[in-house]
Amino acid sequence: MSYFANTSLGKILIGVWIVIPLLLIGLPVLGISQDEFLGNFAYAILACGVLVNISILIASKIKGGTEKAAKIIWVGLCLVIFGISMFRYGASVSEDIGIFLGWGMLIYAFPASLLVTTVVGGASYAAYKYFGFALKGGYIYLFCIWFFFFLAGYVQWFKLLPLLVTKWETRRRSEK
Repeated sequence: MSYFANTSLGKILIGVWIVIPLLLIGLPVLGISQDEFLGNFAYAILACGVLVNISILIASKIKGGTEKAAKIIWVGLCLVIFGISMFRYGASVSEDIGIFLGWGMLIYAFPASLLVTTVVGGASYAAYKYFGFALKGGYIYLFCIWFFFFLAGYVQWFKLLPLLVTKWETRRRSEK
């Protein structure tokens, strides 16, 4: 373990990172007996989104390489959401998979995802109202929705947050 494990925030971060794989493995395994493996896996992905976002906030405060680990976890789970959505689209649950993709990325990119939802929803409404263009589902549609959420979340968590933390720490040091 590195030095961050000796701090209280470091211990919380390690605890969060231990709970994430337990959820990703435990909930789906519990669902096997009820024929709900994928449903339970979806719930695990959503619950892990909250934990990953918390870990990113903690990692941005601790530094020491933890930001890179948090980024790998965040990007990896976003890719899992995308992969499941693409793999399951076209099956009998194709409408549900769009809901899974939307809610999953809404959580992982929160709060920037609220802006994405507003912009995409407004653009979709305007395209339909003024041009009669309705967005239909499909692989390209799912990719675009995922990409907009992913981009907003990535910029928020790994570009803006470190910038804000650095500015805040600089300002705090200059006040002392």
